[in-house]
Amino acid sequence: HQTFLRTKKLYQGWILIIDYGGGTLDITLSNVRTVNRNRKDYMEISVEGQAGAGENHPDNRIGDAGIAYMNAVVAQALKDAGCEYERDTEFQDAVDLLEVALITENEELLDKVEMASSNPSALKHDKGVFTSFSYGDMDEVPVTYSTLVRVYDSLIRPLLDQELKKIFNKKMRPLLGMKTPKDAVNNLQIALVGGFGQFILVRQQVCEFFNIGDSDEIGVSKEDAISYGAALIANGNVALQVRAPASIGICFPDKSFDFAFVRHAPLEPGQIQFLDHTVFYLGAKGKENFPWQFVLNLDGNPKCGRVLVPIDDEVREKMLRIPSPCSFKCGFSVNESEVITFWYVETDTYGKYDPAKLQKKELGNIPGIFGSVINMEAAPLVEKK
Repeated sequence: HQTFLRTKKLYQGWILIIDYGGGTLDITLSNVRTVNRNRKDYMEISVEGQAGAGENHPDNRIGDAGIAYMNAVVAQALKDAGCEYERDTEFQDAVDLLEVALITENEELLDKVEMASSNPSALKHDKGVFTSFSYGDMDEVPVTYSTLVRVYDSLIRPLLDQELKKIFNKKMRPLLGMKTPKDAVNNLQIALVGGFGQFILVRQQVCEFFNIGDSDEIGVSKEDAISYGAALIANGNVALQVRAPASIGICFPDKSFDFAFVRHAPLEPGQIQFLDHTVFYLGAKGKENFPWQFVLNLDGNPKCGRVLVPIDDEVREKMLRIPSPCSFKCGFSVNESEVITFWYVETDTYGKYDPAKLQKKELGNIPGIFGSVINMEAAPLVEKK
């Protein structure tokens, strides 16, 4: 955003966004390129790879990311002080005080880290007091620099290193042609956002991983990042790439099926994706035998799906108004808001059709059409042989 304001040139290239907050770690590799729509150039952003941990990643949890770290620091400080404790309101008060100290006394910790740059292990043994809190009968339970570093090294460092390696090996290396993480400096921009992302030990680790000398090269607050992004979108400089929110198609009477598109596939907003097969529509046979059965999946597997009918009465009415008996060429499109539209046009006996006669039925978004994920998972499963 700042480059655009200064040069009026649209950015093209790769951006690695490391969003480390109180609840999650989300790492996203995005590609930004210039596209022309309606005679205007936009920066189109597409997500090419993701990694992370926390509540958004149930297979790789660390509790609550930054919150888990602060809980562990307080617990370690109490343990070092020989104090028995419970996760009670007094414990939570201590966590809150630590969070305030990490924000307000960040410069002191930064000075310590910079002084120890020539001997990183020194901080592990630094018994200097960073802050303190009261608990039970103890007026002052010290939180030392050693405690901050030891807990970070045991809880946060291994996981952040694992996820950085994952995004590098699976996406950055093949897509950007990198041999080692230090090649990133000349190949992409790195943005470290989120509250925990501003913690000096996190910033230091990311710098070490990518061999960046100055942590100022990778930092931007989450609030600034949101503001910059909102400004670019509001100014009409950014167009987010649309990707299919789910795999969706038609299930035929013989329980074979055809997807129009598969989840996460890149799509042009509003562009129709036709089924490979012609659909023969014989009309309704009563309310209990709804003729338009859709096939859907949310995991991107092109070989299986759930057979579903719309739960929304308005959608059902729209589909029942399609004339019968007829053979149709059918398809689906998705707009920027993930609204699904069904398209159809009558074909002759040779499968040919007049594009000028193309009709559409706007259905809505996936949850609005079919209901909750629980409803979808309970629907009959069909698989391709």
